[in-house]
Amino acid sequence: MALTASITPVQILNQSANILSTYITNYGLNSINCDAYWWLTNESGVTLYQDSWIVPQEVLAIWGTDDTVIIDALAEAKGFTIISIITGEL
Repeated sequence: MALTASITPVQILNQSANILSTYITNYGLNSINCDAYWWLTNESGVTLYQDSWIVPQEVLAIWGTDDTVIIDALAEAKGFTIISIITGEL
C-alpha cells in the first residue's frame, strides 16, 4: 500500500502537482538497505513525475512503526511541503 500526502502545489511541465505518494520497493533483511518509489500527481490523479529514492540510514534508524517518517523525510529531501497525510500505511 502506498503512503500518500497532500502537498503545497509544485509546477511540473506547466501542470500543478499536489499529491505525493510513495511505497517501499526494497527493504533488506539486515535493515541497511531501503529503496522507495515515489510519484507526484495532480488533483485528477494523473502522474506528472516519478522517481526512486534510497532511504538514508538516519531515516531508517528512526522509522520504527510510524510510516509517516518515510514520506516526511522524502518530502524534506525533495523540497516539498506536506499539508496533510491522506493514507498512512506502507
